[in-house]
Amino acid sequence: RPEGAADRGPKGPFVQASCRFDSQAQRLIDFELPDLEGKPIHLQDLDADLILLDFWGSWCKPCLKAIPHLVQMQTKLGTQRLKVVGIAYEKMPPESRVGALQVVAQNLGINYPILIGEADGRPCPLQAALKVENLPTMILIDRHGRILWRQSGLAPLTLARLDYAIASHARALNGGAVRR
Repeated sequence: RPEGAADRGPKGPFVQASCRFDSQAQRLIDFELPDLEGKPIHLQDLDADLILLDFWGSWCKPCLKAIPHLVQMQTKLGTQRLKVVGIAYEKMPPESRVGALQVVAQNLGINYPILIGEADGRPCPLQAALKVENLPTMILIDRHGRILWRQSGLAPLTLARLDYAIASHARALNGGAVRR
């Protein structure tokens, strides 16, 4: 591929990834990452009380092991209360990424958006801003971009801790009442 050429999605070149992060307030202000169609997705597009950013790769066994739980959570809580967003990192040529991710999404029944975490071999500015060094890494934020919880790796209690963090923050958002 010629230098400077952008990765391409089914509908043309992918957008260039960007991120604005307030490191002092530990608040994600905005980001722009392409989805599997190449369409730019911004933080404000994810209109939900809580947003779970799941940094993963199709080659990462612990990442794949966590996905069915994330699918179940997204179904149970709905997209108004929780929006799960997969941010994928692939160890394959750019031209193979989208197809491989679509196969994984179909096989695992992924019911939430998947964004491409890296384009043109450049690291993702969102990954750098949030200091994501290992996969999987899950980061729970509120609709204002404030970091509420984060976990790297998949230990036996990780998903239980995630459930607890989501339930606790959902209760706080609802004034202590649990919505069912």
